[in-house]
Amino acid sequence: MLFSIVLFQRDQELQARRDWKNEAISLITNFANDPEWVRKEKALLANGTNDRDPTVLADEWLSTHMILMSNDEWLVYKNHCPKESMRSGIRPRYAVRDIFLAKGSNGKWYYSTCHFCVGMMVIIEEDPPPSIDKFAKRYHLREFDGQSDDSLQQTEMMPESDWD
Repeated sequence: MLFSIVLFQRDQELQARRDWKNEAISLITNFANDPEWVRKEKALLANGTNDRDPTVLADEWLSTHMILMSNDEWLVYKNHCPKESMRSGIRPRYAVRDIFLAKGSNGKWYYSTCHFCVGMMVIIEEDPPPSIDKFAKRYHLREFDGQSDDSLQQTEMMPESDWD
């Protein structure tokens, strides 16, 4: 009986992750494939500060949907931290652990289960990442095809200590 309950709960968690992933891929695709949105988001980051626009999380390089590298590459992303729903007091829509999905200016899709925390707090105080490759290495991003459930696999939870 206990084994059945554990299996049921695991299946529920997997389905919640899958639902979150599918919604995130749709959102990321819409933004990343829209040249006008990309242009405006890059301009917002280049000119904006979080004093003027709440979607700017770190001046000149991080918004709620884009990470702009210092070499002008970018990632359009969606991140989920389970603490977000706990802090708001709202029952979580997705009972999932940390997950990060992104599509890069290089056309590649990435996933990670590195803990970026609520509002990407883990990286807000950092300097802009040098490149997608360096960001991927530091935060354990793995490539996937932009559709499959491969993106639901676990990666390292904590980032590497530096950009090298």
